[in-house]
Amino acid sequence: MRSNPFDKTEVFASMTKRGINRIEIEFSGGNDEGGVDDIVFLDSNGESVEITRPSFYIFERNGKKFVTDFGLTEDIPIEKADKEVLDNLRFFDSVENIVYSRYGSFAGDWSVCGTAILDVKEETATIQGQEQDWVDFSFEA
Repeated sequence: MRSNPFDKTEVFASMTKRGINRIEIEFSGGNDEGGVDDIVFLDSNGESVEITRPSFYIFERNGKKFVTDFGLTEDIPIEKADKEVLDNLRFFDSVENIVYSRYGSFAGDWSVCGTAILDVKEETATIQGQEQDWVDFSFEA
C-alpha cells in the first residue's frame, strides 16, 4: 500500500512533461488483495504513449533510502540511482495513488472494480466503477 495521498497538481504537471493528456487506470480487488491491473497513457490526439514501468522499488532502511529490483546483489543508495529511472518510478507511484489513496490495501469484506481517469485537458481526476459489500445475515424459514 502506498502511504502518499494523490496529488492532482503534481500528477498533471508530470503528465504534461511527458506529453500525456489522459491516463486510464483499470483496477480491481477486495478481500485483502487488489491493485492496479492496467494503465493506458494517451496523448492529446488520443494516441497511445508507451511508458514502461521500472521494475525497481524504493525502500527505506535505517533512515536511508535505497533502490532495488529484488534481483540485485546489492541495494543501490537512492542518490546513486539513475535519475530517469527514479523519475519514472515516482511518476507511476504518483499516478497509481489515485487508486491507493481511496482503497488502501483493498483489505475488507468487499470488492471493487473500476477505472480511474486522469484528464489534463478537462482538468479532471475521477474514479468510476462498482463496489460491493458482503453483509452477514441469517434467515430462518
